[in-house]
Amino acid sequence: MTQKNITVKVLEAIKNTPNRIAFENKSSSLTYEEFGRLIGAFVLRMSDDKVGQGSLVGIKSQDPRFVTAGILATQWLGAAWVDITKGNINNQEFRVTHTLTLTSDDFEIGDENVIRIDSQTTNDPRISFWEVYCPFQGFKSSKAIAWIDQSSGTTGRAKFLLFTAESIYKLLLSEAVYLTNETNRIMNALPPLSPGGSRIIIKSLLRGKSYMTVGIEDINDFNVDTIIGSPFHMDMCGREINKRGINGVENAIVVGGSVSEKLLNRIRNFSKNVYISYGSTEIGIVGGRLIGPNDDYRGALSIVNEREAVFEIVGNDRKVLPFGEVGLVRIKTDTLPISIDQKKKYVGEWFYPGDLGIIFKNREFKVVGRSSDSVNIGGVTINLIDLDKIVQSCKFVSDGFSFVIENNEGIGELHLIACYFEGEDIEVSSNKLLEIISKYTTLATRPKSVFVSGTIPRTSTGKPMRHKVLSILQN
Repeated sequence: MTQKNITVKVLEAIKNTPNRIAFENKSSSLTYEEFGRLIGAFVLRMSDDKVGQGSLVGIKSQDPRFVTAGILATQWLGAAWVDITKGNINNQEFRVTHTLTLTSDDFEIGDENVIRIDSQTTNDPRISFWEVYCPFQGFKSSKAIAWIDQSSGTTGRAKFLLFTAESIYKLLLSEAVYLTNETNRIMNALPPLSPGGSRIIIKSLLRGKSYMTVGIEDINDFNVDTIIGSPFHMDMCGREINKRGINGVENAIVVGGSVSEKLLNRIRNFSKNVYISYGSTEIGIVGGRLIGPNDDYRGALSIVNEREAVFEIVGNDRKVLPFGEVGLVRIKTDTLPISIDQKKKYVGEWFYPGDLGIIFKNREFKVVGRSSDSVNIGGVTINLIDLDKIVQSCKFVSDGFSFVIENNEGIGELHLIACYFEGEDIEVSSNKLLEIISKYTTLATRPKSVFVSGTIPRTSTGKPMRHKVLSILQN
């Protein structure tokens, strides 16, 4: 067996810790050995349905056990997979050949070759010897497409990144600095089919960790020692833990997006250690470090891990900026995939993820926002992310952010959307919010209004979807 395959590595990890808990929720648990049998059940079921090299399996589920087993089964058989819970895969340059689902409610008319996993699948008598019945197949070549990520990000349209067998293997085997010896029982707030969620689960399994599917109210009962999530998730966790008076955890791992000093202090109220990482959709988590209670920090901080990627900060002219200056983030790495949008390969080339950042003289790296979140109104440049932090810091605001709408003259105007805590007077709260924001803006850039909504449009990792505000308000 010469091909580097992530499922082979996971099966090796299973043999090292067969009796350790791999997955656990309120009603059941699954040991590593039992999870290995689950992978085998998926392999047998998919093989019976002619899944193999060249197949593309669309997965519909949010159960981390079945999602992960399904992903690993595709890799064993040499098939690629893609998350189809969001749709948006029509008219792309690839076609789903099989649909993997858990319940009849999950598939629709037109789904290709539906593979339904049920009790008959997991009771297959061949499972004990599944590697004999269905020996390793793997991919036709290391350059074959193995893994297709779908993320709407903040652009409002599906973004597809196609990883080759070689690049996904390198990415998943790369150093996971956040998975320390003190990180054992993990609660991950990221969806299991999301780019970050799926990778974190498999990286955790490779290192013998336990993956917990429980709510914030259960973290003490299930001895959760580590919480992983986006800045938005961490903010919600902090509020919930504080409200319920729950004991904190050892580690909080923040992935994707910048972290304000205020949020970092809030996280420190419930976590002994805080880990800040940079995790662009395109490349996964590529660097970071644990920040102890007494460590100095500069907002959303991470250490550049040059074994995985090289970072530079450049200006609009693409020239490298001096240390300490804000500019466009530029990355070079050998684990970048092919992008269906950009029609190019990023492997070994410089890549711009759309983030703004700073690199300090000590090689510390700070993400300060997205380049698309800087807007010009009346000749004044404002950063919408900075305004978002002010909106969310208001004690009477449950959630909200800023956005820009062009008026009839084609001039951009700033507005706010907010959801208030129960019991708050809408008119009083809106006037108070406008007054607070006005202290941080000029007369020309002051927000014109606050739209109040029970639904705040965000991506699965909590990023504001500013482009969707109008459609929500119109409905």
